[in-house]
This record gives sequence, C-alpha cells and structure tokens, in this order.
Amino acid sequence: MELGIGGKVALVMGASAGIGRGIAAALAREGVRVAIASRSRERIDAAAAELEGAVGFVADAADSERLAGLPIEVTEAMGQPAEILVVNTGGPPAGGALDHGVDEWQQAYRSLVLAPRILSGGVLPAMQAQGWGRIVNVGSGTTIEPNPALSLSNTHRAAAVGYLKTLAREVAASGITVNTVATGRFRTDRMAELYGSIEAVEEQAAAEVPAGRLGTPEEYGDLVAFLCSERAAYITGTVIPIDGACCAPEACRTSSATVNRMVNDPFRALSHPIRRGIVERLATGPATVGEATQGFEVSKPAISKHLKVLEETGVITRAVEGRTHRLSLHPGVLDEAAEWIERQRAIWGRLFDVVDEYLKEEEK
Repeated sequence: MELGIGGKVALVMGASAGIGRGIAAALAREGVRVAIASRSRERIDAAAAELEGAVGFVADAADSERLAGLPIEVTEAMGQPAEILVVNTGGPPAGGALDHGVDEWQQAYRSLVLAPRILSGGVLPAMQAQGWGRIVNVGSGTTIEPNPALSLSNTHRAAAVGYLKTLAREVAASGITVNTVATGRFRTDRMAELYGSIEAVEEQAAAEVPAGRLGTPEEYGDLVAFLCSERAAYITGTVIPIDGACCAPEACRTSSATVNRMVNDPFRALSHPIRRGIVERLATGPATVGEATQGFEVSKPAISKHLKVLEETGVITRAVEGRTHRLSLHPGVLDEAAEWIERQRAIWGRLFDVVDEYLKEEEK
C-alpha cells in the first residue's frame, strides 16, 4: 500500500529505543525524513546512524523551554518544517494514588500534558499554512481502563487525550489529523522496569493478554505510519488501542500479584522519601505510629498508605497493644538489604575490571 508520505519531515520524540525507535524506522521505510529526539546524545546519535537520512536532537520532555525551541531547530536542520509530529514522552514512575509527592505529579504533568501542548503548538503554524499535517500521541491503555499501579499515568495521559481531542476538532478543516494510540504491553525497557524483567513481562502477557504475547515496536511503528499517511486522512480525534485486545475493560485485568510486584517490591517501597524516613527512624528501634511518622507534611490517609506499603512488602511489622500501635523493622530486612548491596558491589566490581582492562588495551 502506498502511504503517500515520502519526502515529508517527521519529528519523533523518544526515538532512541523501543516504541519511538520502531515508529521512526517505520516512517523512514516510507521515505520520510526523520528528526529524532531523546535525552541522551549518545543513544540518539546511535539511532540516527541506523536510519537513513535521520538527524538526532537532544531534548527532555520535562524541559518546556527546550521543547518550545525544538521545532525551529528541526526546520533549520531539515530544510523544511515538520509535517508529522509523534509525541512519545515515556512513562512516569509506578505507584498508587497516594504514593507520589507533589514534585512527581508536577514532573508527570510537564512530560505528559504540557509536552504535547508545547510541541503541537510549535508545529501547527507550518501545518496550517500547508493545509496538511499529522500529530500522533503515544498514549497508554490507562486512558481506557486505569491501572491500579499507575496512578500518574492514569491521570495525566487522560488529560492529554482531552487536550488532543479538543485540538483535533479545531484543526480538522485544515487537513490536519490528531490521534492518540492507546498502548498495551510491548517488548520495551519500560515494561521490563515495571515488571522487574522482560521475562516477567512475557510470562504475565502469556497469562493475561488475550493475544497471549507482547507486541513489538515494529508492529507499533506500522500502525503509526498508517495514521500519518494520506490513507488515514479521515481518522482524527480518536484513541486507537494497540494491545492484543487488552483494553477491553474485562479482557485484560492486571492480576493482584502483578500489581503487588509493580508497586510493592521492597526496594521500590523504599524509593519514596517518606517511607525511607520511617524506616530510618525504626532503624534505631521500635516506635509508635506517631513517633515513626511525626513531622511528615502529608495527610493521615497518605501516611496510612505509606505504612500499608511497608507492611505489605514485609519491610515493617506492627504490634497492637491496646490502643497503641508499635512499629518495628522486620528482622530479616536489614540482612536482605545487606545481601543486595553486596551483590550490587560484586556486579559493579566486575564491570570496573572489564572497563579497566579495556582502557589498558586502548593505551597500548
């Protein structure tokens, strides 16, 4: 099928790996000249070297000032403005509704809501002048069915969809389409991070995804390439799932065990500063709930949520004596932490040895 987009310029965010790279590769195969961006100069240059005619740019989706100037840089580097924009800003940390502080909520807002607004505002004038344009937002299945372990994604990705649907109506008469892809489970570093390993993701996908497997970045790229094509000129203002039938509300519920692994892993539990603070206080000995949580400027429900996470992960134990609740560290927690640290030291020690040998060979 001829997609009719050869020679056009596309700006693809988050394109150094995973889904973003799959999209950039699919567009490049159709003859699109791709401007690709990510936070790492090294990784984006490596990706650009593998895509014919690609040019790499460094940009962080949370840096609003940088994003505002990016479309202008793309125009200067490519010799014409971007006619295709793919907004792919990655995912925020996992966690429940009360697990994140204000800073994390603001960071997610900048990356998932402000970034689409700023980037689309930067490319639209040229699209409107030409009477043609394509904007595709890499979203999430959480916009259709919230995931209990991904509260930041549930909230902000839904807000982005609201903005983009509003925008789609305003620019449709100018020959510009605006769509969001609701992403299911794909073979990416992000999924490996959420589930602990890619093998764990594959195991859960086999059990929970109706299609029985993970999607691939190549499959994702093919869908986006079609949405950017002349053939998709009448598809706009919508959310399109690509998920192996997972976004149907009852088709792909994340199991309780999976949610617990994503949110309640002991070391993930300690990633939050409030929970670390509680553990540090208990390291000197048992304490009442009031003593262990005094001084944290969060609500009582939030404190209760943090304590629940620490208990469910086995980090702390609770003893009830009448009306007094006393908390203490689980006897094995410090031993497990020490073992984990020793394993990490061993791994890094071997890595340093390899690097040292490499440098010595280079000097010869």
